[in-house]
Amino acid sequence: MVTQDIAPVRREEKEPARPQAIRRRRQAGFTLIEMLAVVVILAIVAGVGFVVVNNQIENARVNTDKANVRTIADATQRYIMDKGAAPTDVGDLVTNGYLAKAPVDPWDSTKTDAYSISTTDKNVTISGPKPGDSLTLSNVLP
Repeated sequence: MVTQDIAPVRREEKEPARPQAIRRRRQAGFTLIEMLAVVVILAIVAGVGFVVVNNQIENARVNTDKANVRTIADATQRYIMDKGAAPTDVGDLVTNGYLAKAPVDPWDSTKTDAYSISTTDKNVTISGPKPGDSLTLSNVLP
């Protein structure tokens, strides 16, 4: 009888290949937890960015408002020096050439009548669209 030498299959060699294949498959993508962590981090960064940008926009509007009030006050002083009386409104300053155009409300660009001029005794007060953003010129009227 002829005996063939058949080498026994070693299972030890084949078994380690399976976990490596599984490991390779797991390393090919991101887990759900990793994706959720990235989404949470992005949401936090976006939230902080939104707050910072909103604050900057509001600061720019406040600064524009202050500059508008100051510009109207300067034009009003020139008007008073030339005419001897205060303008009744910002439109007078535009009509007489002291302002190129009426300043626009920084919070509502459709409003061109957001700024007002009022007189009391010898004082002139320029008021802006928000409460408290006014400037009083003291003793400027004859």
